[in-house]
Amino acid sequence: MDAGSGGVEASDLAVATSLLAGAHGSFGLGKKLTFLGAADRVAATLSTNEQLRNGVEADLARLQLRANDLVRRHRTEIEAVAALLVHHRFVRGEDVARLCRDAATPSRGDFEAGCSA
Repeated sequence: MDAGSGGVEASDLAVATSLLAGAHGSFGLGKKLTFLGAADRVAATLSTNEQLRNGVEADLARLQLRANDLVRRHRTEIEAVAALLVHHRFVRGEDVARLCRDAATPSRGDFEAGCSA
């Protein structure tokens, strides 16, 4: 079952938030090196830890911009894979690679190396 982009603990947004909270609060990958607890428990402190919340929010916003850019640059490939998935439940990696190569054109400099970002 797809949890969607937000609203429940299994959603993409909740998972990304939790992972980033762990990165900031457990692994020293934020602005502070302080260990705030085990990675799987740090997200529970977001509602009371403004500094952690702000750091996670900044990373989420940065990553959203990056995702938007990737989708914009690779829209043709994404739509080709989506069209294939409409007809098949499963798409092999080789098929995705072929679609990416086929969608790449010399006039689109971003795609000279296929789908690599």
